[in-house]
Amino acid sequence: MKSEIYKEKRSFYIKLPRTYEATIKNTYPVIYLLDDKRYIQHYFNILDTLSEGGMTPEFILIGIEHQSRILDLTPT
Repeated sequence: MKSEIYKEKRSFYIKLPRTYEATIKNTYPVIYLLDDKRYIQHYFNILDTLSEGGMTPEFILIGIEHQSRILDLTPT
């Protein structure tokens, strides 16, 4: 996806809850994760473990990859 603000392409990843079905009209909270792709799978695994254990509700997790952690996540 092209970022209009950064003028560059950004990859993103979507993790749906295990119980998600497109034909059923359930709603889920959404978490937006702004971090490098090397951490996204780690967060996906943590979310699965917490949800399966009943410690947190199921979420839709959207991971947005950045090009430069310092540039993207440091206030200017």
